[in-house]
Amino acid sequence: MAEIDRREQILSAARRLILRQGLRATSMEAIAAEARVAKPTLYKYFGDKNAVFEAIVAELMVELHERFVAALTGDGTVVARPAAALSAKYEAIDRLLGQSPPADELYDEHEQVRTAVLSLIPLRRCRPAT
Repeated sequence: MAEIDRREQILSAARRLILRQGLRATSMEAIAAEARVAKPTLYKYFGDKNAVFEAIVAELMVELHERFVAALTGDGTVVARPAAALSAKYEAIDRLLGQSPPADELYDEHEQVRTAVLSLIPLRRCRPAT
């Protein structure tokens, strides 16, 4: 198996475990078992659980950035595009947190932040300066 494929196999397994049982309850041993790789193979790619988590977050940030930019540069007014971009970002986070029972506490907090941020964006047209 190619190096990139093996790395993605490990990250995919780690994501599933973290979403299912939470970060604290996920061990390197469990990740190796879920990915169906030997522990030395796992450690070849990631020195510890924090490194695995950082790689997952990095991939998530790239995905969120791509969604944000697509919405920001899409159709709509100068006011509607940023609102759509923020909405796309928060909807992606909503979907992710919705897959994880251990994330219920984070979800509640995230929803409060999302509502507050989106409420700051006026949804009416801007008037040109005179």
